[in-house]
Formats: sequence, structure tokens, C-alpha cells
Amino acid sequence: MPREILFHILSLYIMTLLIKMGNYGIKIAKPTANINSNNPKDYIFWSKYESLSLYGIFSGSITLYASDPDRETYVNVYHNLGYYPIVKVLVKDCNNLYSILPLDYSECVDCGKFYIQSLFFTYYIYPNYVRLYLSAYCYERQGQNFNIFSNLTFNYKIYVFTQKLK
Repeated sequence: MPREILFHILSLYIMTLLIKMGNYGIKIAKPTANINSNNPKDYIFWSKYESLSLYGIFSGSITLYASDPDRETYVNVYHNLGYYPIVKVLVKDCNNLYSILPLDYSECVDCGKFYIQSLFFTYYIYPNYVRLYLSAYCYERQGQNFNIFSNLTFNYKIYVFTQKLK
């Protein structure tokens, strides 16, 4: 008998036993936890409790141009859900690592080729889109001198969940 069919039959049998016991559902225990534990903290997932459902992942980039006299910009990322969803926004920083928004650098950050004097990066949630807002002052390193940086670009990922903000 093929392994997939055997696994399917075994899964149905286990689900039937759990339903008969009145303790149905799916539980995934942590490697060090007892599967019979009643403590939700011992589980990675337990269908008895509500968990987030991912609607989609939206990615792109936002660029702040040196020619912008206000030194600020924004981009709207559309999800079109018609309500305020739960979101998590990550942005790749100057060290090529993802950070969770909001970011607020009021002190100097050395990014190798350029230097950020101040940065404010946040997001706002609307019923049909998420607005990323960026304001920064940065300088390009040229020897011992710094010139106003031409452009500053960040890549982002927005995780939009189906659950509404309460």
C-alpha cells in the first residue's frame, strides 16, 4: 500500500478517535512538551484557540529622493479588504536585515556608504490599503566629507491578515 494512502487512513482513524472522545481538533506540541498537557503555552498550534490567518504578503520598495524639499514620502499598498486588517510590516534596513516598523532613529546611524542623521518610518492602516510613510535625513560618504544623499530606498514586506483590528 502506498505510504500516502496509509498516512491518510491513519489520519482519518485518529480524527475519528478524537471525535469520539469529545476532544477533537488539531494540536501541535512543542518538542519538549507533553501532548496531554492542557496548557496552551505547550503547543505551537491548537485549533481550539483562535490564530491569525494570512490574507497575503505584499512587497515592494519606497524611495526618498534628495530632490524632495520636505524630505518625506509615502506609498500606498492596496489590499482592498474593505476593513482595517491586522498587519505586520517589515523593512530591510541599511545592513540588509529586516526590522519591524515603526522605526525612529533620532541618533546617527552609520550604513557604510551613507550615514543617516535621522529617520522616521511608520505605517498607517486604512480599509483598503496600508500607507508607508518615510522621513529621513541622510548623507553620502565621500572620503572624509559628507554630501546630501541622492536617494534612499527601502524594500518592504507587508503581511496582511484576514482578522479585523478590534
